[in-house]
Amino acid sequence: MKHLNLYKIEKYIILICIFTIPLHGIVTNYMRHNPALWNHFFHEYYHIFFYDYMSLAMIIAFGSFIGLVFHICKNARKTADFKNAKITHQAMQKQQDELENLKDMIMEKQAYIDQHLDLAMELGKNAQYEEMAVLISSLTSHVKRNYPDSFCKNALLNTLLQEKKIVADQAKIHCQFHIILPEHFDSYFSDLTITSLFSNLLDNAIEACRLCDPAQQDLFISLATDYQANMFIVHMQNSKNPKEIFAHHTTKKESRVLHGHGLTIIEDIVSQYHGTCKWLDEENSFSSQLLFQLPND
Repeated sequence: MKHLNLYKIEKYIILICIFTIPLHGIVTNYMRHNPALWNHFFHEYYHIFFYDYMSLAMIIAFGSFIGLVFHICKNARKTADFKNAKITHQAMQKQQDELENLKDMIMEKQAYIDQHLDLAMELGKNAQYEEMAVLISSLTSHVKRNYPDSFCKNALLNTLLQEKKIVADQAKIHCQFHIILPEHFDSYFSDLTITSLFSNLLDNAIEACRLCDPAQQDLFISLATDYQANMFIVHMQNSKNPKEIFAHHTTKKESRVLHGHGLTIIEDIVSQYHGTCKWLDEENSFSSQLLFQLPND
């Protein structure tokens, strides 16, 4: 409250000086051209004090102006920080919602398979082998139709990759995933970390492909993971429009602000594992390489 009142006082001082100082100049100039009027209002020994007062007023006005500029800059910085915090919160909320959806999807798929396997076992116990064979054949067809690709042993990451591949296929983007995970991957990375990391990477790649020339037919996303010693390595390469120059935290449209901000989220995750990020713009393609330092077992 004290700073707010000081801010208001400084504004009033500046406004007063804006109007009074030019007015004083006009009046003084008029009186200087009328010596009789000047001598009537000012005695000679008042002149020195008069200019001292005006100098003091100018100093106060200048100081108030500097203070006002300082407050404006400070408020602008607070606004920018608040905006960034809001965007980060929205991005994290988006990742949290996506994580919950993926978990629900995994549970639904697993429940469907478990239910039919239990039913098949029950048919086998009752010697209903023909019905059992039909049910297993139907379940196999369902799995092949709804689980066309299996990329890794981690159910959450595998489901996320499947869903992103469906989105990419709809945009006619060829996806190639080669996923090798360390033995204790689940204990190294939380579910939210897995979702945030790979979802942001693939969302950025899909967006970059969509910004390419519509006539381009060879759009691609290549994602590979591997590990060596205590380092987990993520490498991704995707198509991009050569006219789209990589700018670290910017996007072309307001609706894509979460994707652009996703790079910051990825870098924050990597920094938590004392790793490094490398972004490389290669005109027609974009490469991302992430290194994570894993704890020694």
